[in-house]
Amino acid sequence: MISAVAAPAFALDPCAAVLCLSQRKTAPHECRDEVKDYFKIRVYRERHSRTYFDPGATAAKRYKKVMDKCPDAEQRDKDNISAMYGSLEYSPFTFYKD
Repeated sequence: MISAVAAPAFALDPCAAVLCLSQRKTAPHECRDEVKDYFKIRVYRERHSRTYFDPGATAAKRYKKVMDKCPDAEQRDKDNISAMYGSLEYSPFTFYKD
C-alpha cells in the first residue's frame, strides 16, 4: 500500500523564497527562513511498513506551493530553481552575514 505523507508548507513569502533560492547555495542570513520553509515541504511514501522520501512528488509540491505563487518571477528562474533544489530532501545552503 502506498500513501502520501507531506510536511506542511510555511513559506513566508513565495517571491522572497524564489529570490533567496536563486543565490546558488550561498545566501545572506536574511534568507534563512525562506530557504528553511522551502525545504520543509517534503513528501514521503509509506510502503511495506517503511517510509521513503519521494523526490518527484516533493519537487511537484514545492513548485505548486512556492514557484506557482510568485507570478513576478521569471519562468526560467523558477524552472532552474526547481531543477536544482526541487527534489532534494535537505537544504544544501550555507548562510553568511554581511
